[in-house]
Amino acid sequence: MTFNSHVVARFGRLYIDLDRVRAAHHLAEEALVRHDKRVDEWFAENLARDPNDAELISYLHAEQKDDAARGYPQVLRSSLFVTSYAFLELFMTGLCKEIKKHVSGPDLNDLRGEGIQRARLFLTSVAAIDFPDTTEWQRLLLYGKLRNVIVHAQGELAEHASLPAVKQLRAQEKTFELSDDASTIILHDSFNPRLLDIVQTFSQQLNLNVSAYIGAS
Repeated sequence: MTFNSHVVARFGRLYIDLDRVRAAHHLAEEALVRHDKRVDEWFAENLARDPNDAELISYLHAEQKDDAARGYPQVLRSSLFVTSYAFLELFMTGLCKEIKKHVSGPDLNDLRGEGIQRARLFLTSVAAIDFPDTTEWQRLLLYGKLRNVIVHAQGELAEHASLPAVKQLRAQEKTFELSDDASTIILHDSFNPRLLDIVQTFSQQLNLNVSAYIGAS
């Protein structure tokens, strides 16, 4: 394979990964709707069978409804978010490694920073690629802050250094909420589709610049 075909393959793999996450999102959201409906069916069935246990059945129903509305969606949506961001980091790291085979200078691991920010540093300072510092890129940096909070702090934000960045992203995207005391993150069903759209748009912008770079090499 040529240099160009290796790079094309890197972008192609990212698009496949994004499509898989989109499909997983739809499967998860459909499952949540089915589960919520089944909880109501369970309540009606058990209340009809044991009306004398109405208080206990109602209590259990309320607990299950809370899990269906908040607990399970948070687990599934945050898991898909972390997976999506990992695919982005894997793609950008892999792209840098592919380009490193054809340029001189420091390796990616020799540079400061981590994740997508270190990849940007490599692409700009070592490979001298015209990097797309677009709105999408700036949003992805904020999503990185949110990802770190979810992974390392379980969404507990009250005293977290990334709270200002998370609030900024919340104001821009409107696809998640913060609790009244700004301690907990609640992801909406629109959260992951929006993130995937941003990753897709940014990758297309980067693809244009990398293609121009290869063409000029």
